[in-house]
Amino acid sequence: MNDDIAERLRIAQEDRVPILPFATELGIDDIDTAYAIQNHGIASRTANGRKVIGRKIGLTSIAAQTQLGFDQPIHGPLFADGEILNGGAIEAESLIAPILEGEIALVLDRDIDDPNVSIEEFSNAIKYVLPAIEIADSRIKNWEISLFDLIADDSAAARYLLGTDPQQLSNIDLSACQMELNQNGKTLSSGLGENCMGSPLNAGHWLGGYLIEQGGALRAGDILLTGALGPIVPAYTGDQIECTITGFGPLSVEFV
Repeated sequence: MNDDIAERLRIAQEDRVPILPFATELGIDDIDTAYAIQNHGIASRTANGRKVIGRKIGLTSIAAQTQLGFDQPIHGPLFADGEILNGGAIEAESLIAPILEGEIALVLDRDIDDPNVSIEEFSNAIKYVLPAIEIADSRIKNWEISLFDLIADDSAAARYLLGTDPQQLSNIDLSACQMELNQNGKTLSSGLGENCMGSPLNAGHWLGGYLIEQGGALRAGDILLTGALGPIVPAYTGDQIECTITGFGPLSVEFV
């Protein structure tokens, strides 16, 4: 069953034709099964040449967790070919129903493979931090997702932009940084770093421990998108998007 669902999600992504929610229909009611489906899909795509270069973290706010009836974040893969260059363009029709999130990205300088890693040790493993825009997408029709649909569907991972001005962690107060996401000149989303589990650092630290529990690990060079700092913004053809986060240069992308 896991490989069948993973294949349905892959085809939906490639054909840009969403599928109906499946978790309730198939009786999927535990996160281990949902992550097993996600992992089947990742293995299939990496076997065909795609490369995972990090992870995205989702449900990092209490509001988002409450909406799906969950009490912790979730994660999904970042593929190398999912990156859009800062200042570039993306075809809106290459996605199904994209939404935007302003985030902080962490880039690791060393492996995280100790399940008891402290927040201080995790912080010392960060090479630098970057501003980011995550362009999430759902292969489930109309975003009518349960928690288990969402996890199986790569936790809605799709595309992302990274800033070009890396900063040392010591130079940025990640909890206090202010994010604004502008669509066609209007600010539609804003928030603080503390909206992401108190700090984006906490989100990254959670992921390190959770992946080890699942039999994985974070590796040197991994890019971590740590979760939204403000409300999501739907994106459409013709949109001009700009994101600013305190301490970094701006990010921009056009949907064509």
